[in-house]
Amino acid sequence: FNKVDPATCEVFAFRYGPIPPFLTYFRIGVDGKKQLDVPIFSLRQPSFVHDLAITERYAIFSDTQIVMKPLAIFTGLGVPLKYDVAKVTRVGIISRYATYESEMKWVEVPGFNFVHSVNAWDEKGGEEVVLVAANIVPVDYLLEMRRDLLHCCVEMVRINVREGKLVGRKPLTARSLEFEVINPKFLGRKNRYTFMAKGDSNGKFSGIVKLDFVQAGGNDCAVAA
Repeated sequence: FNKVDPATCEVFAFRYGPIPPFLTYFRIGVDGKKQLDVPIFSLRQPSFVHDLAITERYAIFSDTQIVMKPLAIFTGLGVPLKYDVAKVTRVGIISRYATYESEMKWVEVPGFNFVHSVNAWDEKGGEEVVLVAANIVPVDYLLEMRRDLLHCCVEMVRINVREGKLVGRKPLTARSLEFEVINPKFLGRKNRYTFMAKGDSNGKFSGIVKLDFVQAGGNDCAVAA
């Protein structure tokens, strides 16, 4: 999904595919003109990159264990996606205004397979980034269409951008939640609430849950359902 900064009205976007570069980042300025592509060759496999997050300084990508099978895509034979059990998931962080891939930093966050981000923001003057997203557990069931066995665990991940390392990670609720909505004025900025769809044991969604990020230090951030 593309992201539109509510303050600057710039569009931050990407495309991905089964041939190198597997990921390309770009933006559209306030004048409506597309800026130069930034090909990301450090994405070593054709991963399923469905969404990105932005902060006031960075664009954030996922490198999950869901990878594309180019031969199946080009021939139309077989399943186009597979689960790579040996792969260590990563989060990629690049300056919003990067012109070269050298500004991309990949940080290992094992088992963090998110398809949709909730929000992200800068802290400590941009030294750290906080990302909130729904981690799909176990992710291989997504490809097997076993939605009744999936659990979408909303996690808050904290990364030190300068050092390129994970410094914090915690689940925000025991409930299985996906498909977030936040106040769009806070996209890319620290916000307090999100509303998310609640999954049930039948693989369907049965309600809406409100999370309060201020409660992140406690046992459960769910404050209304």
